[in-house]
Amino acid sequence: MEREIKVKINGVFNLTDAHYFAAAGADYLGFCIDENKPDFCNHIKIKEIISWLEGPEYVLETQNPVSDEKIFFYKEETGIQHLHISENIPLIPLSADVKTFKDIAPENCTEMALHSIDYPVFKSSKSIKDILKYDLERIQTVCQSKDCFLDFIWENVEDILEVLDKTGAKGLVLHGSEEIKTGYKDFEWMDEVMEMVK
Repeated sequence: MEREIKVKINGVFNLTDAHYFAAAGADYLGFCIDENKPDFCNHIKIKEIISWLEGPEYVLETQNPVSDEKIFFYKEETGIQHLHISENIPLIPLSADVKTFKDIAPENCTEMALHSIDYPVFKSSKSIKDILKYDLERIQTVCQSKDCFLDFIWENVEDILEVLDKTGAKGLVLHGSEEIKTGYKDFEWMDEVMEMVK
């Protein structure tokens, strides 16, 4: 691409993913702090993983309502200054002093929904064809004034490039996953994506 795209990796919970994406140029690595999720990372595991890395910034991720106290604790223990929350969660009070990513369905995008969000993340399970048909204009409008990220179900690299180009979005969300076996994963598709956007 003619412009460099910011890349955020959601749900990092093993060192194999962390090493790969940091070396590949990912800008943000996210760690889930919801105890009920399979990719949960406590503060000890997060510190252990990031101690091996250089380059990315780090993000705390939650799909549950979270207290100021929990955010302050994780910030103090890990030094992480970013938070990614799901669409159904009210914004964290400004006293938490974090930069905020927030998931938003394109059809729910309103001025109120975008208020105080640093990085809107358009998230949808629709097909890319339907997103371009029904949601493109509203995504384009927000991308003109905000640094937006896209978290869609990508079937190929060509779709990613087309949607990034048409929307003007500044960022792309990809997802960490389990290892095939300890220390081993197949990153062939991710290699292609990262080479195209970096």
